[in-house]
Amino acid sequence: MNANIIFLIFFSIAVLKPINIPNINRYMGMGLLVLVSIWFFITVIKNYRHLVKNYAWQIAAVILFITVNAISLITNLHRFENLTLLVFYGLASFAVWLIFPMTWVIFQYNNLQKYRWIGWAVMVFIASVALWQIIDMSASWQLRQYFVAADARYLITSVTRWHTIYGAIAAIIALVCLKQVFTPTVDKAAKVFFLLLAILSLYTGALGESRNFFFTLGVGLLAMSFTTILKAPKTTIIIVILTIIGTHWLVINNNRIAQDYGKVLPYISKLNQGKAITKQDFIPKFNNHSMSGRLTFWQRGIKSWQQNPWLGIGAGSFRASSNQKYFNLHNYYIQVLVDSGMIGMASFILLLIFLMIKAYSAGNLAIFVAILSSLVFDNYLDYSMGWVLCMVWLLKPVSSESPTPKQML
Repeated sequence: MNANIIFLIFFSIAVLKPINIPNINRYMGMGLLVLVSIWFFITVIKNYRHLVKNYAWQIAAVILFITVNAISLITNLHRFENLTLLVFYGLASFAVWLIFPMTWVIFQYNNLQKYRWIGWAVMVFIASVALWQIIDMSASWQLRQYFVAADARYLITSVTRWHTIYGAIAAIIALVCLKQVFTPTVDKAAKVFFLLLAILSLYTGALGESRNFFFTLGVGLLAMSFTTILKAPKTTIIIVILTIIGTHWLVINNNRIAQDYGKVLPYISKLNQGKAITKQDFIPKFNNHSMSGRLTFWQRGIKSWQQNPWLGIGAGSFRASSNQKYFNLHNYYIQVLVDSGMIGMASFILLLIFLMIKAYSAGNLAIFVAILSSLVFDNYLDYSMGWVLCMVWLLKPVSSESPTPKQML
């Protein structure tokens, strides 16, 4: 089956919430994990020779990282009060992470170029629902109630659970679309499509009150500029300038959002209020208030890590502990350190090195770096299968080998 159809099936299961009953998301997530696992093993069996030949180091690094995390979890079973906490906090967060490498392998070997319009239609749908929420939040509820977005009763979430998830997805969609605009093999009609989708994602992302949107977008644009500015310097500079001006205009003219982003960049709220601006207002404010209490989580995480510096406290232990049942650490890298210790972090860094080498050779290093940056202020790999699937699918189009213009859509 074509990878784009597979992506549509997986993503639908990840974000749909057809019945509003307790734990329905968990049960559907477990079903998705089983389905992905079956598809993964079938794909591996069919392509094991090519996988071993071309991705031996990446496979070894993934196995090492998983092994360290498994050992850490086993040695910390005493931290879970009962089997339910172990399954839904320990094993569940582990399982969501595994969705990333498994779906990458599945998409890699299932002819992604054909029917690519299905995947892009999903991206348009995600951004369109976000646009509808901007125009009329109450009316859009009629659709949102059938998705995991129903769990969040405020802000722009599109079909995802939290607005910060959509912010990261919107930023990566915009970056991938801009990447396609700069691709010589893409015809004019496709470039118009990608440019329009990029603008839509920029607009909805900026108004979604996700500060991670701007951070991910900024890191991605910076990484892309090192390559694209050499090929088309004037076009790159114009797009960057227009993006900066456009997003500032949107944010500054929205009182609620200007105040929210003004917590980090004071000059934004002052421009919105018509107040005088000083040089100090352009200096980002990274404190507990501006980062919505994340510093507190990180400090608690470091204290938890110090209990077992080498192997950590085990995946899900921090979340299952008292007073932390509804939070991860909002930083994937600190989470890795807390969950699997210094040994786990070392294996993770090794994995990243091999993945970055592969991403560089595939021409999608900037997108990969942007995805990694989005994990600095949240840990989507702990709870959002929808985010994971979108990231894997968006990584693949950039790394496709010499697609023809018609294949771009």
